[in-house]
Amino acid sequence: MGGGSAPKQPDPYATAAAQGQWNQKTALYNKQLNADNVSGPLGGITQRNIGTAANPQWQINQTLNPQIQRQLDTTLANNNALTDIAASRTGAVKDAFSKGLGWDSFENPQASEASRQQTIDALYGQAKSRLDPQFAQDQNALETKLANQGIMQGSDAYKTALDNFGRTRNDAYSTALNNAIQAGGQEQSRLFDLGMSKRNSQIQDALTERNMAAGDIQLLQSLAPLQLPDFAAMGGSAGNSQSQMGNVDIAGQIQQNYEAGVAKANAQTATRNQALSTGAATAATIGAAVIL
Repeated sequence: MGGGSAPKQPDPYATAAAQGQWNQKTALYNKQLNADNVSGPLGGITQRNIGTAANPQWQINQTLNPQIQRQLDTTLANNNALTDIAASRTGAVKDAFSKGLGWDSFENPQASEASRQQTIDALYGQAKSRLDPQFAQDQNALETKLANQGIMQGSDAYKTALDNFGRTRNDAYSTALNNAIQAGGQEQSRLFDLGMSKRNSQIQDALTERNMAAGDIQLLQSLAPLQLPDFAAMGGSAGNSQSQMGNVDIAGQIQQNYEAGVAKANAQTATRNQALSTGAATAATIGAAVIL
């Protein structure tokens, strides 16, 4: 039994090619739709196709108003001049870092024993200059006192009195010497701390001088920054506003047409088969009636 003729299945490569062509057309249309020119008080943007309709190549030109353009030219000229100055300072930076700090030239503090001994001698000499006449006078007074008391030289009482006096005098001189030694150590520490402070100051000055060259370059690079107008705020394709047309689903349409053709062919086949079945049944009924 015959029926409707089913459509030929779509060629996938042909379908893909057709879809690709329509996608390309849509993309070209969307670009043209958004290739608007933008203008404002600071300048503007123009767009034009310098290619062909089939193979477009869009060129975007940005222009500034005369005042902004003059400011830009001045800024660029200043930046070039500052860049040249910064480049000339690189030699100084290289020399400063290659030479090092020269540690041997800095103060080299030491715990000077000579300074310590000098302080001890000075302080003990000062104390001794006061103790000598005092104890000489005290000894004369003691000997006079003993004589007045009738204590003879060489007696036990006389020796005891002079021994006690001698111990008192020795204690005074020992205390003066100990004080001088302690003060000598303190003076030695003070002089060492002064030397260290001077050394640290020299090192810091050397570091500052060495880093000044590098700091000059950083300062020059930070001056006169280049700023351009924000054309994105103007809208259009150069900004945030975009118009868009969706792609045409050619592949889907081809598949739908194919499925619709198959369904139609199936329906026609079913209708034809139903008509043939009905005709056969009718013929069989008439034949039976004739025989009777």
